[in-house]
Amino acid sequence: MEEGAPHPRRGGSGRVVTDYNSYTEGDEEPYLCKQIDTLIVKDTNYIVYLDQDGAVEWACTPAYGNVDGGAAEVLNGVSALEAVPLDEVPESAKVAFRRMLGEAVARVLADRNAQSAKDALERADRYITAFRESVARTWNLEATLATCVVFLVGAICVWWCRDAVRRTLGESFLQVVLASAAGVLGGFISFAYRSRQVELDPSGGRCRYYFNGVARSFGAAFGAIFVALAVKTKLVLGFLDEARTSHIVVLLVAGMLAGVSERLVPNLAGQIEARQAGKK
Repeated sequence: MEEGAPHPRRGGSGRVVTDYNSYTEGDEEPYLCKQIDTLIVKDTNYIVYLDQDGAVEWACTPAYGNVDGGAAEVLNGVSALEAVPLDEVPESAKVAFRRMLGEAVARVLADRNAQSAKDALERADRYITAFRESVARTWNLEATLATCVVFLVGAICVWWCRDAVRRTLGESFLQVVLASAAGVLGGFISFAYRSRQVELDPSGGRCRYYFNGVARSFGAAFGAIFVALAVKTKLVLGFLDEARTSHIVVLLVAGMLAGVSERLVPNLAGQIEARQAGKK
């Protein structure tokens, strides 16, 4: 069939191509009627490129013959990875990722090597996963840090006006506020230290991670208050009082421990519950 003749299966504007060597970036590829935005590879009998929307496109001439059987799995993998949301990924990373997907298709068509194409897909998957986790981790850290700053500024203001706070709200209120701020700070330090060990997916959106970060900070604050009250009533951490340090310092240390350790508050609650059960 001559180039320029209507494609028998489409009945539309697509045209069969007999030589892809003459096509360059900026041209419209006649078979799929897509603009060649980024050319990946081309030869007389095949072409792989990214279209104007960044999608991976490929086409072959009738002379190419049948595509190898292993190509189906590779092309399915390319389609699955193209469906990954990339809204928050930098444009340069999007282009690099899609070029990797195009290289996977190129290995199938140019080399007829399905294994090499699968390796390229795995590299692309690792690349974009690392970027997306970095975005979600940044959202989490932003929300946690912002909440931590608010608590610390509030605690500094309360401490600056501590004499007035003691007169109006009492010493216990001052101690609880300082302990909660220490707990939020400890929670931020703990999360920042462990953030790279947690698998994150930004598909849920920025608001979800902001909410999680704020909720985690408030959880650390309330946990610190719980531990501080337990210390004040001498239920736990009595050794801190025996160190002859300021009572506020003791509560700050206890609050920070509550924020750093995710197990401290549940374990403490379990101990108190066990003691109450033993008295019955």
